[in-house]
Amino acid sequence: MCHLVALETLNLYHNCIRTIPDSFIILQSLTSLNLSRNQLGSLPSCLCGLPLRVLNASNNKLVSLPETIGQLHSLMELDISCNEITALPHHIGKLKALRELNVRRNLLCVLPE
Repeated sequence: MCHLVALETLNLYHNCIRTIPDSFIILQSLTSLNLSRNQLGSLPSCLCGLPLRVLNASNNKLVSLPETIGQLHSLMELDISCNEITALPHHIGKLKALRELNVRRNLLCVLPE
């Protein structure tokens, strides 16, 4: 997969993926990534070094987001619904381009400033 350096959209919807390799950082043209309905327990920090505009990680087993999430400066849509996330990272406030945030059906008790 990581030889597809011109790849802009990657749809991995409804598989049994448990981990995303750090080598995904090579996909420097990737603007849309759909990881929904998999078995992910976490998202690797390397995803935060991509030029993503859309990230869908809904319906997984995520318990948190990487602290580096604030580095996704171009991110416009983030769907992390239907996971097991208990808190959003403080740096989520750095997503200035964000237009759509879906956090429904998680375990959130408080929201960051």
